[in-house]
Amino acid sequence: MTRALITTVPFGEVDSASLVLLDEAGIEYVINPIGRRLTEAELVSLVPGFDVLIAGTGPITERVMEAAPQLRLISRVGVGLDNVDLLAARARGIAVAYTPEGPADAVAELTIGLALSLLRGVHLANAAIRQGVWTRIQGRRLAQVTVGVVGVGRIGRRVIRLLSAFGARILANDLVSMTLDEPVRWVDKRTLYREADIPVAFVGHPLLDLATPALGRDAFRRAYRLDPEAPTVAVLPGSRANELRMILPDLVGAVERIARAVPSVQFVIARAPNLPDALFEPLARLTRVTSRGPCIVESQTDAVLVAADVVLTASGTATIQTAIHERPMVVVYRLSPLTYWMGRRFVRVNAFGMVNLVAEKPIVPEFLQEAFTPEAVAGEAVRFLTDETHAATTRAELRTVREKLGGSGASRRAAEQVLDVVRAHRAS
Repeated sequence: MTRALITTVPFGEVDSASLVLLDEAGIEYVINPIGRRLTEAELVSLVPGFDVLIAGTGPITERVMEAAPQLRLISRVGVGLDNVDLLAARARGIAVAYTPEGPADAVAELTIGLALSLLRGVHLANAAIRQGVWTRIQGRRLAQVTVGVVGVGRIGRRVIRLLSAFGARILANDLVSMTLDEPVRWVDKRTLYREADIPVAFVGHPLLDLATPALGRDAFRRAYRLDPEAPTVAVLPGSRANELRMILPDLVGAVERIARAVPSVQFVIARAPNLPDALFEPLARLTRVTSRGPCIVESQTDAVLVAADVVLTASGTATIQTAIHERPMVVVYRLSPLTYWMGRRFVRVNAFGMVNLVAEKPIVPEFLQEAFTPEAVAGEAVRFLTDETHAATTRAELRTVREKLGGSGASRRAAEQVLDVVRAHRAS
């Protein structure tokens, strides 16, 4: 008999149809006995003997799969697969599925519910009456307002359908225009934010306040016994296990080629905390091509960036962090072929790196999937190291990105905006 472990909670409590299907198929199932998101250790203890894992957001790691040699299917209840080690699953012949349509209706309905609460002041009235105060709040109906919908995917389309039933005027924005049954006006984001009845204020990026290194450039190099004059390349391979497995081996290959092209170069690896040492085993190769091997530093990314001349970084927030420090960078990323294929079906952009998206043009090289090769990455890094004019031009472009992020004080401005709204409600 096929056995299934259901780790997501709650499951089947409101609608038992899924459990009925399992019963009819003769599948024996066990529902999460702890009643919350499971840790890796808890999954390891529970999963032996099961053929199917109907999973929530708990970490489905290689260790979990090793504990379940019978496992043949991981079915994620939801959209994201970040918590599943896809490479480990592929190596063991374990199929991985997800349910993109599953949560869409619930999220769309909740969106409408929250919009109604905001318009009618339900949350304010609830707070007041709990304090023994009866306050008459004059709200608005959805039919009286203009609503902007950014992103018209599975959820966005459902939100539009529900909004149209209320008679709202709808503005929509997406990377791809499409034909809908509902009356929608397609606009750019600036128009949407200007015309929608929800005021939008850009307060800046909080990283500008957080990107403060514990050590300056010279102090960092002294502390970690780096040559104060040697060209320095920082490597930021990511903070997730799946990222490192996909990215680090080819980054190491790039480092080997950079070292051969620029013999005086030194390397600093920014290691994210709480990752197993085994993930960093590819770094052992570097002792053969550099005089002292790479300097590995944990939890000091900003200091690493300040000390570097060029950065090799996984795509993500780290690219913005690197731009704040105005360091020329090469951006890389690699997904599982299935995930990348699904993403390319829905995303129509010429760049993926946040820096290039903010700049609205390619200012730093980025290499994704099959384009990400050690040769390509090394070539761009060596150019930054040997062509000062090119490096200076890139630093100037990165300075414009930093300026677009809004300057320091983003958190304070966000708080001030919230207080202004509260004061306006109290005054009315």
